[in-house]
Amino acid sequence: MKNIRKVILCSVVISIVAAAVESTAAPTIGPVTLTPEHPSSLSTVTFSVDITGDDITAVYLIYKECDPSICKVNRNISMEQTTGTTYEVTTALTYDEATYITYHLEINSSGVWTKTEHVNVTLSPETPDNGNHNDSNGSNNKNTPGIEIILFMGAVGILLLAMGRKRYQ
Repeated sequence: MKNIRKVILCSVVISIVAAAVESTAAPTIGPVTLTPEHPSSLSTVTFSVDITGDDITAVYLIYKECDPSICKVNRNISMEQTTGTTYEVTTALTYDEATYITYHLEINSSGVWTKTEHVNVTLSPETPDNGNHNDSNGSNNKNTPGIEIILFMGAVGILLLAMGRKRYQ
């Protein structure tokens, strides 16, 4: 009889613990939207996501900027609740040679951390009409000489010719 009571008591305790653990369901995470949809390196990007769940206390965006051979260090940014179930953060990309970014979310809901799968986003190449002019070594240098240097050299050449003719007359 004592063994049956112990079995029943253990069954009740295990059932209560299982019900408590099961009641903290994982949050529902919608798709992450990026603005602009196709960012380029050195651009400003807004990440936005809808998350529903019990007692969401923290949402973090973890991302890194990569090129084919190396990735920069992870950046961990807290996302703010903007309206209702929408969480959002705006960040500036800083790696000028990045060709893609990889990110995931970490969400604390009722004291339990949920981590999403990593997502890779290919960065758009910079277009020539965006004000960036590449110099001969491929770097974005907006201080490269243009037509001004040619005009200056021409003026100096004409001045030297004029001064040289006056000396020989």
